[in-house]
Amino acid sequence: MKQYLDLLSHILENGYKKSDRTGTGTISSFGHQMRFDLSEGFPLLTTKKLHTKSIFAELLWFISGDTNNNNLVSDGVKIWNEWADKNGNLGKIYSAQWRYVKSTSGRFIPVDKKHPVHVDYKYEPAIALKRGKNVDIVYNLWATIMNACHCTSYGLYNVYGGYGVTVNPEWHNLGRFIKDISKIKGYSYWIKDPKRYELSYNYFGAAQYGKDTSIFVDRRCNYLKHVETEGYCLYREEEWIDQLDVAINDIKNNSDSRRIIVNSWNVSELDDMALPPCHSFFQFYVAGGKLSCQMYQRSGDMFLGVPFNIASYALLTHMVAKECGLEVGEFIHTLGDAHIYMNHVEQCKMQLKRDTRELPRLVLSDGVGFFDYTLDDIRIEGYDPHPHIKGDVSV
Repeated sequence: MKQYLDLLSHILENGYKKSDRTGTGTISSFGHQMRFDLSEGFPLLTTKKLHTKSIFAELLWFISGDTNNNNLVSDGVKIWNEWADKNGNLGKIYSAQWRYVKSTSGRFIPVDKKHPVHVDYKYEPAIALKRGKNVDIVYNLWATIMNACHCTSYGLYNVYGGYGVTVNPEWHNLGRFIKDISKIKGYSYWIKDPKRYELSYNYFGAAQYGKDTSIFVDRRCNYLKHVETEGYCLYREEEWIDQLDVAINDIKNNSDSRRIIVNSWNVSELDDMALPPCHSFFQFYVAGGKLSCQMYQRSGDMFLGVPFNIASYALLTHMVAKECGLEVGEFIHTLGDAHIYMNHVEQCKMQLKRDTRELPRLVLSDGVGFFDYTLDDIRIEGYDPHPHIKGDVSV
């Protein structure tokens, strides 16, 4: 960890005193980079003891897509307490950006106001069906989409239908609907959790419910918005892109890509975040059978935050490499504003007087999928740091 200590020393000797958002004041230096060869050991700071459970739990929490601090606190980790609201919510921070980035596209559909959507039909009583498991759930779905799409009142719009949306005539017959629906992709997920999954009519761009045009999707990935303009309806389709899943897929199948990036700095949602992301984005790189990761950090609290960030992204690199069947290469940490808070100066000086010790070793459980890791699957061996040094968080 010599390069971390060298950067501390450089900032203390050459940095500029600057005011900051928290009112604490900092000594700051701009534009630095540290490189850690992960094959030489796990880069966990040894000049003071770090709380590894907090580091590992936070990363797993990010990976899960969770943004509620209460779930982190339940693991005994309180590092986000200062920013959470009374219900534990943190807004659209890292977790949301890594797993659920909103992507919106739209298409115009002409509306024929002279012939509004309408089909005569009669409900077939559910009692006429052979009663069995799931019949009521399936019947309710059928009744819902028929009501929504074949209304006699022009202008109805809701999540199950609206202007220009129809039901294939084959599905006007409830018996045929029941026969077909179990073959629709995603049915097994929907039947187990109807509140989470829904039948999407526009997955294939058809604006019609039918066996060849529909698919069951997670509601979080299929929200629709509608606006009418000059005789056309604009169907705005919103879905969430799982940046982590895309990155892992690219590493496995397109490893020479220069676009394997996960971006936390979503400009349109910064105001919805309890704290704009300090570690703003990271990029993976594959060469020689090894996976490397570079992370850009716009703002780095050198005493409290940066040691956590180094260990967190080193762990992330190990986990992704294991998932993709690669060895680990480097973690490259690029910093914008690298600063020492004025109330951490003496603590940093204390670290600089301590000798560095041998790096520990990271051990990950075998046979665990990337998104399935728990704290029990992550172990550190041979960690022998100097005692912990306390420092207050500036908020």
